[in-house]
Amino acid sequence: MDRASTLNFTTLIGGLAAADQALVQRTLGWVTPRLAQQVTPGGETLLAHAYGSAQILTDMQADVATRVAALLMLVPAHDEAGTAKSRSADPISDAFGAEVAQLVQGTRALSRLSSFASGATHGAF
Repeated sequence: MDRASTLNFTTLIGGLAAADQALVQRTLGWVTPRLAQQVTPGGETLLAHAYGSAQILTDMQADVATRVAALLMLVPAHDEAGTAKSRSADPISDAFGAEVAQLVQGTRALSRLSSFASGATHGAF
């Protein structure tokens, strides 16, 4: 059974004001259909993985933008045709604002850097 089916998303809103809680709920509604059916190599859905990341940040009392960015980080940065979207047509920026989009973009860059460094360490180059 996938962990996503047992997730209690209300834990992600702890310590947030009502407007911020609404933003987390809206983010979950937006991200769920985009990640629920995609699976990591380990068999976990991307939704469950994103939730786990956001939960760690919630436990650290991160602000709402950081929690929302964690939920969105795994949403593909490409359109259906597989081409990169222009910055002005970024659906994350359009839906959640520039601050969240910059956090997502920065997190993706760090993830790519980590993968690159890991490959270099293991002799992939």
